[in-house]
Amino acid sequence: METVNQRVMLTKRLLKEALLRLLDKKDIDRISVVELCAEAGINRATFYRHYRIPRDVLTEIERDLSEGMRDRMGEPKTPDEIKSSLAEMCRYISENADVFRVLARYNFDKELVNTVMYTYKNSAVFKWLAFDREINDEDDVRLLCSYIAGGGFYLLRCWLTEDINKTPDEVAELIAGLFGV
Repeated sequence: METVNQRVMLTKRLLKEALLRLLDKKDIDRISVVELCAEAGINRATFYRHYRIPRDVLTEIERDLSEGMRDRMGEPKTPDEIKSSLAEMCRYISENADVFRVLARYNFDKELVNTVMYTYKNSAVFKWLAFDREINDEDDVRLLCSYIAGGGFYLLRCWLTEDINKTPDEVAELIAGLFGV
């Protein structure tokens, strides 16, 4: 049973790596299953056991990156934990900069916004950002988190895609300053 899981993991890894290489050259909607399988060295039947279209592979890459980021960020409660969480997020993104740059072109901002919302919506930082008001309306919470996370996404995107010479810790400090932490 374990070899099957290893084989599946290897197949998916090969497909993800191949898709990222192809995305450096062309848009996701122009990549065919045949082309992706050839790049990965995998036959189409194997591809179809796991995915329907190449965009499904992209969605899984986004989910993997978001889950990794969420794991690294934890669930901060205090100002020091928030600073540490932001630093971990920036380090993780920096470590995965090549993947992040590719994903930044394909609506990854929505996935990132959801990750940040999940992490911070119940934290002390959200209370500070809400000007110490008690916000009970879930729509208000969602809108404010989207605004904050969306701006954060574009800050991170600019940092990585425009090769701004800042360390992950410097970027985290900048973001923490925006949060008033």
